[in-house]
Amino acid sequence: MPFGLKVAPFLWTKVCRPVVHALRREGFRVISYFDDFGGAPPTQAPTESTAGEALAGGERVRDMFTQLDLTLHPTKGVWEGTDCLPLLGFLVDTRAARSCCS
Repeated sequence: MPFGLKVAPFLWTKVCRPVVHALRREGFRVISYFDDFGGAPPTQAPTESTAGEALAGGERVRDMFTQLDLTLHPTKGVWEGTDCLPLLGFLVDTRAARSCCS
């Protein structure tokens, strides 16, 4: 995506829209904002996912991006379980689904 192009963020959002829809059809809960994504894998329980479900979900997301020839930054992102997730400049308490302060 050409940086500096006025419509680049709009175009990137349009490119990612089918990816987000496909993940949601598979049961993922996804938050997307330009090139930032947050989410949770499909779960058996209505609210929490197990560590195994989270790891399998992360693998599925990485596989989908690989199949689409979209490269994920190797040092960005959290692929293992965490209680406090950085997302869009905020720290989100993944258990209480609210902002955390550390």
